[in-house]
Amino acid sequence: MPAGFDCGTYNLVCCTRDEKNNFVYDREVNAFIEIPIEDRMVIQMMKTCDDPVPIIERKTKAYALGEKAVRMAYTLSQLELKRPMKDGCVNPKEKEAFEVMSIMVHSLLEGNVKKDKDVLYYSVPANAINEETDAEFHTKILESIFNAYESDDGKKVKAFPINEGLALVYAELKSTNYTGIGVSCLCPGTKIYTKNGIKNIENVVIGDEVITHKGRWKKVYNIINKDFKGKSTTVQLSGYSGDIENYKFVDNHELYVKRDDKWSWIGCDELKVEDIVGEPILSNGCRPKDITIQERTTCSKTYKNSNITIDENFCELIGYFLGDGSINLAEKCIQFDFANKETDNIDKVQSLIKKVFDKPSSQTIKSENCTRIKCYSKALTQWFKENCYENKIKKSPINIEGLKQQECAAMLRGLIMSDGRVAKDAVCFYNTNTNLIILTKQLFSKIGIAASMSYRNPRKGGKINGRQIYGKLVEWTVTTGAKDSFKKLNEILGCGNKGYVIERQRMWTEEDFCCSKIRNIQIDEYNGVVYDLQVEDDHSFSGPYLTISNCGAGMINVCFAMFGVPVFTFAIVNSGDWIDKMAAKATGESTTFINQEKTKVNLSIGPTSLVERAIQTQYKIMIEKTVAGIKKGLSEAGKKARSDKPVDIVIAGGTSSPVGFDVLFRDVIKQTELPIAIGNIVKPDDPLFSVAKGCLIAAENSLQ
Repeated sequence: MPAGFDCGTYNLVCCTRDEKNNFVYDREVNAFIEIPIEDRMVIQMMKTCDDPVPIIERKTKAYALGEKAVRMAYTLSQLELKRPMKDGCVNPKEKEAFEVMSIMVHSLLEGNVKKDKDVLYYSVPANAINEETDAEFHTKILESIFNAYESDDGKKVKAFPINEGLALVYAELKSTNYTGIGVSCLCPGTKIYTKNGIKNIENVVIGDEVITHKGRWKKVYNIINKDFKGKSTTVQLSGYSGDIENYKFVDNHELYVKRDDKWSWIGCDELKVEDIVGEPILSNGCRPKDITIQERTTCSKTYKNSNITIDENFCELIGYFLGDGSINLAEKCIQFDFANKETDNIDKVQSLIKKVFDKPSSQTIKSENCTRIKCYSKALTQWFKENCYENKIKKSPINIEGLKQQECAAMLRGLIMSDGRVAKDAVCFYNTNTNLIILTKQLFSKIGIAASMSYRNPRKGGKINGRQIYGKLVEWTVTTGAKDSFKKLNEILGCGNKGYVIERQRMWTEEDFCCSKIRNIQIDEYNGVVYDLQVEDDHSFSGPYLTISNCGAGMINVCFAMFGVPVFTFAIVNSGDWIDKMAAKATGESTTFINQEKTKVNLSIGPTSLVERAIQTQYKIMIEKTVAGIKKGLSEAGKKARSDKPVDIVIAGGTSSPVGFDVLFRDVIKQTELPIAIGNIVKPDDPLFSVAKGCLIAAENSLQ
């Protein structure tokens, strides 16, 4: 069975076909972290847990590999995430790059190589024409990695390199007999808030909703993946109870910062210690509408409409349900489970059920330590099923943006009293469901209380029937413990502790943001990937503690092919900050201002200001460099590049992200005297897998 393999700076993707001839993709993150060899307990736990982390050991260090290593690096800020590749090639500065990549590549091949000497094609870049790279050395390294592969049962592969741009031609231009020009770039991510929970940015999809700097949910309409080379800024933020959170950004990444009593976008290279940063508090929402539940009466052919008012009682009951409630479809009831000693909660929930739904409830002893409350109603059970779950995961049935402060407090009270803890030094809410974590964090903020967040990897649980239980999900915690927080919890929630409080407040709420301060800034060199989301209207997205604007970078691989045969290839290493700096120089504005303004520009229409003109000019220059490279390649190819039909161009990744980019690209093409006619400009449906798909098609064609 032939295979295709995309050797990307951030993603390694293996592509094969299943028995129905569908494309199948296996992916691994091309990254690793170092662990001191003396941490034997940590290393052993990672190797023997239910979902083992790939580990290699040396005399002084051990290395955790792949996506699980990325998750560890995000969780433990003291661990530095490293990558075996930079600028599309093997990183010569990483001593372990060869062995790390070998292990991850071989791991992806295992199970995908069905026969001895199966044919495999893997992607390689061309040498850049505007920066020094060594694609030939990189190709030799990959060749040795694939040639060294041998499966457990002795199978090997016959591996061949293919230019990444050519792979795109194979993936997307079958209808033109694989004749055309492929233009590509690369990708990765960070944790952000979405309506489907907290996601790693690489898992965000078009259509996901994110929280923007204006405190509203907006849809992602485009996803940009780019490679980056340059400076990085590591930011340490003051957090709850002295905790320090670390975040690393490339130098053109902007944060929403309050400085001199004014919020504005500030580039990482312009940040200062004591700058105020923050995440938005949801606002600008409409008042949620009251609910109507239609229920059959005792007469089987008549129905009664019950109007349920959205008030404090309803919100508190929803909080209890999201924490400790469930639905029982077999018995057609909603139910709540509490420890027997939680008599206050048991009485409270039964009282709320009566007030909100005007229905009785009953208590049953579920086990020696658990009491279950049941409210029988087919209509209620159906309503909770349809409105409090999505894909079997709990979510709030109402948007909280338009709730009154007391209603937010009531829902928060239900969440904390069911799945939280009130202690002398903290009020906490725990859950593995990040929908509820975002909800709880926002509810705290909407009543004026700053809360911090933390998370830890799955851990060993208790024993059931003598069998040890291990967790499978990351556990998140929302915590508050500042002095003002306890005061408000006493006044608003009625569940705060009146005793010991933390004296110094490190986080606070103001002007629709949950705020913190930058405690330390460190500048380093960075060779890796950046990721960007284009969002409706507000051009921003947020995650724990920070609000983030767009970033930019890029390596462009270009290939012109005729009937699947490459005529010429080249690459351009470039980054979005080049546009910022050049446009800033032309206008006298700051690069920070230009970076924000370029998200508003439509490249398909004429500029209306000096700034727009400068930005469009720089995009045009970037495109002109690419087209000039294409023209040079076509001219040098001579008769080899002649075509009787217009030639399509495939553009993948960040190069095609700005609105109107394809229009401007075509305009530049029209203004350039090329020896061939240009047809359509094609964008792949899934740029993450398009290269691997093209590699597989190349492998399949080689067998015919």
